[in-house]
Amino acid sequence: MRDGQNQYVNTTLEDVILPGQEKEIEITLPLPDQAVKTVYTVELTPAGGAGSTASADITVGESYYRIEKNSYCINGKRMLVASVRNIGFEPGSGTLEIYDVSGNQKVYETFDIDGLEYGKVLYYSTSIESLDWDSFSTKTIGMRVVENGEAKGDSRTVMIFQDKETPLTGVAVDQTYVYLEKAGNTQQLNAVIKPAEADVTELVWESSNAQVASVSQSGLVTAKKPGQAIIKVSTMNGSYYGQCAVTVGGEDPSGPDNPDPDNPDPDNPNPVNMSSKDVGNGDWYYDYVYYVFSKGLMTGLNEEYFGPSQTLARAQFAVILYRMNNSPAVTYTAKFPDVAEGIWYTDAILWASGTGVVTGYTSTGMFGPGDNINREQMAVMMYRYANYMGYDVSEKADFSKFKDASKVSAYAQEAMSWAVGIGIITGKDNGTAIDPQGNANRAECATIIMRFRNKYQD
Repeated sequence: MRDGQNQYVNTTLEDVILPGQEKEIEITLPLPDQAVKTVYTVELTPAGGAGSTASADITVGESYYRIEKNSYCINGKRMLVASVRNIGFEPGSGTLEIYDVSGNQKVYETFDIDGLEYGKVLYYSTSIESLDWDSFSTKTIGMRVVENGEAKGDSRTVMIFQDKETPLTGVAVDQTYVYLEKAGNTQQLNAVIKPAEADVTELVWESSNAQVASVSQSGLVTAKKPGQAIIKVSTMNGSYYGQCAVTVGGEDPSGPDNPDPDNPDPDNPNPVNMSSKDVGNGDWYYDYVYYVFSKGLMTGLNEEYFGPSQTLARAQFAVILYRMNNSPAVTYTAKFPDVAEGIWYTDAILWASGTGVVTGYTSTGMFGPGDNINREQMAVMMYRYANYMGYDVSEKADFSKFKDASKVSAYAQEAMSWAVGIGIITGKDNGTAIDPQGNANRAECATIIMRFRNKYQD
């Protein structure tokens, strides 16, 4: 054996090869001192030097490739990855081929390699779904590097499982509303995957108001104190979610409304029986509460309590305005990310949005159904409702006399001027404060609704 400079690089190997016999002879090649491409010539000469001589060239260090493969998932999409390493001493250029091993060697996808240096690695990835092949359950595909029409280096195979998985289309909660009578009561909620056979690795449970009702990552809801909360279950990336409304210490809003004396049952012409223990004849809010109760606009927390001092959620106020408009039919649309289909407040919020009464939070696009409504938000919704109904809203008043007038947000100033002007908001603390950012309670809401109806409707 000699190298390109005719220098012998190995001792002579002697062996006996009989006529017609094939025999493998192992030759160890010493690598050159520097990592460069080298051509060796191997000569086979008969013993004694007589007869024909055979020779062959062996190239060491030309571009040659090692392929490693892997597959993984990103957001549910399976990927095929190949790392190609040049283990030859000269820079290599060629084409990585992804091909059919078991069939007709059809090449599905190619990737060109240009000037890949010795020891360097090139990474190639593709989604399995993008490969051009017919549907199958399992398939073996090959990976190889072709240089000048010849495979150079490793050829690897990988088994792909194409199980025709059904994509996820939605997540819901098995209940849309839960009533928990008191703190400490619990209710198990379960996520509903749509369709049921879709592959979902992990879901996240959360509460909009954990001080009212908390939820574990298994969906167990625990009541903490009276109020409302929205329980939400979602995929890890938030693309799909479902919701359930929870009331602690209150009635089921999805139940039938209280009878309306304007349309009495002929078998019971005087059905109104407000026997709330927390609303007495001497209370300043008694007439207002009785009014909204008798009209079916607001119902009590339960048969014994109205909850006049409890705060009101934005969803609840939307329901009141919706009832004032005779609860028209609504077709569901995904208007707000936090207002799912089929919840007790869904139709009311979508109606209010469609009429311009509500717009949601401009910063997030959410509606915030479980958020407490403050006094300026209530004024704005009432003002928009009056405009929607075509009422005269020209009567305005200067509210700068209130000591906290500067706290009224810019977007609410016109509505607050109107609300003060027609007398549905008169101020707190003996008329000295307007409290625009304060949470409105149920008694205040009843008062505003009755004053509004007396002004425009009754």
